[in-house]
Amino acid sequence: QSKETSSAPPKSALELALAKTSRESREAAGQNVGAGGWAKVTPVSTKKVNWDLKRDIQHKMDKLERRTQRAIVDLLRGRLEREAAE
Repeated sequence: QSKETSSAPPKSALELALAKTSRESREAAGQNVGAGGWAKVTPVSTKKVNWDLKRDIQHKMDKLERRTQRAIVDLLRGRLEREAAE
C-alpha cells in the first residue's frame, strides 16, 4: 500500500467549483495543470487579520519596551544600593 503525499481530489460541489475556477485561472496564467496538478498547487496564505494593527502600534511597543527595561534597571540599581548600605 502506498500512501499519497498529495491531497485528495475535491469531492463536494463547492470544492469542484473552486477547483475548476482555480484550474481556469492557472491556465489563463499560462501554468500547466496536468495530471497530479493538485500535488503541485501551493496554498496561498493571507496575512493575519491583525497585521496592520501590529504594524501601527510597533513604535509604541518599542517605546514601552525601552521604558520597561529602564524601570527594571532602576529597580535593580536601587536594590543593590540598599544591600550595599546594610
